[in-house]
Amino acid sequence: MLKSESLGLASKRLLDLGVGLILLLLLFIPFILISIAIKIDSRGPVFIRMQRIGKNGKPFYPFKFRTMIVGAVDQGLGYEISDDDYRITRIGKILRDWSLDELPQLFSILKGDMSFVGPRPALFNQDDLIFLRTERGVDQLMPGLTGWAQVNGRDTLPIPEKVALDVEYAERQSFLFDMKILNQRKSVREKEREEKASHRLPTVQTASVVVGVCAPLLFPVLSVPIGSLPDPSSGHVEKLPDRHRLGNKWCFTS
Repeated sequence: MLKSESLGLASKRLLDLGVGLILLLLLFIPFILISIAIKIDSRGPVFIRMQRIGKNGKPFYPFKFRTMIVGAVDQGLGYEISDDDYRITRIGKILRDWSLDELPQLFSILKGDMSFVGPRPALFNQDDLIFLRTERGVDQLMPGLTGWAQVNGRDTLPIPEKVALDVEYAERQSFLFDMKILNQRKSVREKEREEKASHRLPTVQTASVVVGVCAPLLFPVLSVPIGSLPDPSSGHVEKLPDRHRLGNKWCFTS
């Protein structure tokens, strides 16, 4: 490795550590409130663990906030999911719309398993994606919360195109390029939320869901009924992007 490349990686790691620590401090109260809302909204754990493939093919287990009811894979559409799937909790819909379910991955950044920018880590069963990344040398990069492929199509891209964008990122990797990706990611998320807002709950109704879920614990006098939930079987689930883009997938996690 060239000395300049080594210094660049060291600088990126220092930036990840600094920004990660600052964000964790700033987001401490939101973390607590989200955790409370998840526990009140549906039974089950606050977090789920996911097996992902990291740098040099090494598996790691980042955390995410749970957004589905326990045992979702045994109900409804099974491994498929629709936009209005009843298995997604009320809080889960909000977390997904704003990508808040990914906030716990900050711990993976501090640990050194991930970076803020880099190829999204592959799932352990995405053999075709793992093979192509290894063949093109992308597996040597640190996976990230977002990447060049994510701001250029996300899950709509065929795997060969996604890997080609990962290779392009490897060739152009720099501080300025990372900042460009983060800025584009913000624009992409804003556009996605605008599109969903046209056929999802209005802002006032969405806010009322949050109040309705948190009120029983935070404001007992103003408590509102949560309502009955299905009686799912045990097991934790996570959302998995379908590498063939036939729909969204779910799987059990440990």
